[in-house]
Amino acid sequence: MHTDRGQDATRFPKPDHGFTPHGQFNGRSLEELVQDPDGRAQLAAHLPQQGKGRQKLALAWLSWALQREVTLENLDEISAGDGSQDLRKLAIAATNHCLTGCAIGEVSGMAIATAFGWGNTPQVVLAIGLAYFFGFGLTALPLIRARLAPRTIVSTALAADTVSITIMELIDNLTVILIPSALAAGLGDPLFYGSIAAGFAIAYPFAFLANRYLIARGRGHAVVHQHHAH
Repeated sequence: MHTDRGQDATRFPKPDHGFTPHGQFNGRSLEELVQDPDGRAQLAAHLPQQGKGRQKLALAWLSWALQREVTLENLDEISAGDGSQDLRKLAIAATNHCLTGCAIGEVSGMAIATAFGWGNTPQVVLAIGLAYFFGFGLTALPLIRARLAPRTIVSTALAADTVSITIMELIDNLTVILIPSALAAGLGDPLFYGSIAAGFAIAYPFAFLANRYLIARGRGHAVVHQHHAH
């Protein structure tokens, strides 16, 4: 089965080996550096001083990560880029994505449980289960459209969203539980929606920090971008 990503990967394949740059890179490998906007900028600024062999290998890793040809002539585009700003944008996008899936799942789960008159425990369990379902589902959709293998879709969705969804759900549900009468609020009660919104508002910065940390290290939603970048 052929995909656009497969064609891109053939054009700019992942190098078979690399090296660990010395200096300000804190022992990070080339694979880790090229998947982090800040790391790419540092590597690009450092590369002209390296030997030809290391330059060639580092350029191959950069080309793989960006899925476009990177040469010594266009390194300035990378070294001059605002890696911190790019990383922040990616982390915000990933957190908004997580928030959307969690919100759909939470509201749906609590609405269903409330409509059937279920107790607090099944209500919370259903809401959390649906939050994971919709969160992973939103990540999986573009991967399914790209016709990736089922195992790749599942592993990518789990790698991308497990940490941020868990943070969102822990904080949101704890907030709802701690707000008096929130679990007993009906669908027409503003407290029902207000308590959920308050929980997500508290959880958002923590999920953002987790996403930023993971993306900077080539994990989390950085894994998703590897499958449909460029």
